[in-house]
Amino acid sequence: MNNLPVSASDLVGAIAKTTQRLSSGSEGMSYLKLSKGGFWIFGVDDIEVEDESLWAVNPNSLAVGYVAWPINGTGKPLGEEMRGITDDPIIESQLPDVGPNGQWAQQVGMQLMCVSGEDTGTGVVFKASSKGGLGGFNDFLNAVMEHFKEDPNT
Repeated sequence: MNNLPVSASDLVGAIAKTTQRLSSGSEGMSYLKLSKGGFWIFGVDDIEVEDESLWAVNPNSLAVGYVAWPINGTGKPLGEEMRGITDDPIIESQLPDVGPNGQWAQQVGMQLMCVSGEDTGTGVVFKASSKGGLGGFNDFLNAVMEHFKEDPNT
């Protein structure tokens, strides 16, 4: 029995038609990040994610693109270009020039909502441009794909 508000095929179809950028609708959301100690934290106060809490990914927010970082490794990003996973890919050579002190790097992102635990209802944005973050995002997409291959009705 499927208790989802839409069928799996409708969900897959919605993902395929997504043209939304990650930045739209994410205003006011905290960033989810992995601390140096290996704990997931979010918000300006670095609130630690509860071990047993569950977080749902907004499939319409899955995005890939680029972020421009200062070459010296400090400071805020110099630019960001993100697109939904079903949009045409961004061509790196067509990105705006960020000058001699900036460099574009591949980035991924998604929005999540806590659905159980003390942070229920909290929305966060996760973005990553590190090798581990890109690999984790890829692993997540592969797991979703495998789930739908095994049982497209869930």
